[in-house]
Amino acid sequence: MAYEPPYVNEAGGGDGADHEAQLQRLLASGDRGGAVSYFMRDMVGAPAFVPLMMRLMPWIWRKLKAVAPTLSYDAAAMTGFRVPRERFVAVDRPVLVLNGTKTDPRLKTASRALAAAVPGARHAELAAQTHNVNSGVLVAGSLDFLAGAAPASLRSGVKAG
Repeated sequence: MAYEPPYVNEAGGGDGADHEAQLQRLLASGDRGGAVSYFMRDMVGAPAFVPLMMRLMPWIWRKLKAVAPTLSYDAAAMTGFRVPRERFVAVDRPVLVLNGTKTDPRLKTASRALAAAVPGARHAELAAQTHNVNSGVLVAGSLDFLAGAAPASLRSGVKAG
């Protein structure tokens, strides 16, 4: 199961290689805060106020800066933030890809693209959910999928996509 995979360049947009190079420059210069901000704002597409708000929460910002060097691994693994179709076509297990109905349109596009790339995958949307999904709704939809119960999914807030 995947919830809102972060392939945010799936609909077009930024160049993953350029983003990775800029991220590497920031990290090499020791600007961990700049790297976190760049990753959030420019690579993932979070609104500009998000990194600013994070800086106002020093207990969180300190942790984000501490793990900033790992962002280069995230960026490399995300293949330019586009769905690596050639890799996912080999998946031969049941897959459910979910997104919220109130989430960023790029994450909806990414969810549909990922489900289309995996043979036999099912895509569904969780009603009234954002990227900060309610765990109860997520669990209910996941359990329905694992039990193979499509009609129950509608009652639990999952609508077929």
